Amino acid sequence: MELIQDFKNRLLANSLTENTAKSYSVGVKMFFDAHNIQTLQDITTEKVMEYSAKIQGGQAKRNAFLIGLRRFCEYYNVQGIQIPKSREAKVQNERIPLVKAEFDTLMKRIDYDFCEEPLKIKALIAMFYYTGMRESEIEKLKREDVINQVRINIMQKKGTKPRLVSLIKPLRDILSRFLACDPESKNLFGMGSTQMRFWVAKAGKDILGKKLFPHILRHTFITRCHRLGMDIKSIQIAVGHSSLEMTERYLKVDPNRVANEVENVLESAEAESGEI
Repeated sequence: MELIQDFKNRLLANSLTENTAKSYSVGVKMFFDAHNIQTLQDITTEKVMEYSAKIQGGQAKRNAFLIGLRRFCEYYNVQGIQIPKSREAKVQNERIPLVKAEFDTLMKRIDYDFCEEPLKIKALIAMFYYTGMRESEIEKLKREDVINQVRINIMQKKGTKPRLVSLIKPLRDILSRFLACDPESKNLFGMGSTQMRFWVAKAGKDILGKKLFPHILRHTFITRCHRLGMDIKSIQIAVGHSSLEMTERYLKVDPNRVANEVENVLESAEAESGEI
C-alpha cells in the first residue's frame, strides 16, 4: 500500500530510526488490513477501539500501534478520531534499569565458567551500559572505529548528521583488554542482534537472576544520566531520540529515591527555619 510506504518515509524524514519507523508503519498497516481500510474516511473511532482491544503480543505492541496511528492521523490531517492513550507495561514486564552494583557484579562474574570469550561479553555489556547505543548501531561497529578513540561518530541513517558517542575511560579500558585478545578481527564484536540479545539475557539470568536484554541497558544509561543531573535535552541528543517525549518515556522513577528526596528537602527546610 503506497500510503503506508509514504507514512514510513515521513517517519524517517522526522529522524525516527529505521526500526521505530518500521514498527509504527507495520502497526498501522495491520490495522488497515484487519478492517479493510482503503481511504482515510474508512478510519473510525469504533474500528480503532475494537482493533486496539484485540491486539495480541503485549502492551509494547499495542503502544506501538497507538503511537503510530496518532502520528499517522497528524501527518494526514485525520480529524475526529479518538485514539486510546498508550499505557505503561505491566510491572512484571517493566524495563527496570540496572543499578551500578548489578553491573559491577556482571563484570566480576563473567568468566571462563560463564563462556569461552568472557572479555568479549564483558565489553559488549559495557558498551551498552556506558553508551546507551542501540543493537543495530553496535552491530555495525568496526575495530578501527574504537581503537584509541575517546569519542565516535554514529550515523543513525542516511541524510542525517552523525551522533557523537563518548567512550569514557572505564569502557575504553574494557575494550582495550578485549581487543588485545582478538587482534585479527575487523568487526568489533562480530555479532548480530540475536546473538547480542542471547548473551545479555544469559548474563542477566545466570548471574543476576533477572530478565535482561540490550534495551534495558539503554534504559539504564538514560535513567542513570538523568539521576546524575544531566539535562534531559542533552540526554535526548546523546541517545539519538527524535523528541524529548521519547526520552522521558525511558526514564524510570525509583519510589525510594523520591521519598528520600522529599525527606531531605523538607527536613533541611525545617532545620533552617524552625518550621515548614
